[in-house]
Amino acid sequence: MPAQEMPAQPAPLSGAGGSFDSGSQQRADSAGYQTPYQTPPGHGPGPGAQGNYLYASQRVSAPAVCLIVSAVLWLVLNFLGMVYTIFMPVAAMHRNANAMPEIFVTGPVALIQGIAEIVVCIVVLIGAIKMKGLENYGFAMVASIIALIPCIGPCCGLSLPFGIWALVVLSDPAVKSSFKT
Repeated sequence: MPAQEMPAQPAPLSGAGGSFDSGSQQRADSAGYQTPYQTPPGHGPGPGAQGNYLYASQRVSAPAVCLIVSAVLWLVLNFLGMVYTIFMPVAAMHRNANAMPEIFVTGPVALIQGIAEIVVCIVVLIGAIKMKGLENYGFAMVASIIALIPCIGPCCGLSLPFGIWALVVLSDPAVKSSFKT
């Protein structure tokens, strides 16, 4: 039986064009080429930080989009509710003149509640947009925590799983270090 020859092992990537470090999966050419896996300027804990910007961007993308969608949906529903609250007294006055005292009590309360919910939705929306762009870690955390509060956060409970998901992703040290400093 003839002896089988073993295939030659590939040579490590190095030489004139640049080097490859398989441990960190980052490539640096002599011309200063930077891959998307390296931290862009302005991100990470300091100069030369080895944060994984692409990893963090991929991790925060889905929960941020879910929070954005739930906040926009709740903004639209609140806006429609406020329009109804404003025009409800006129419609009720035409139907039943005796209902006016209760309308004047519930109308302003519902209007104030609607304004407060719109403000909360705007905070969650801005925080989710900041999270998607890996900007302002603290604001992204606040938006995720607000989304956890069932009757205050966007969509009255729909955003609860998205808020939990966002908090889990934001607590990842690689993600946290990739936010702009």
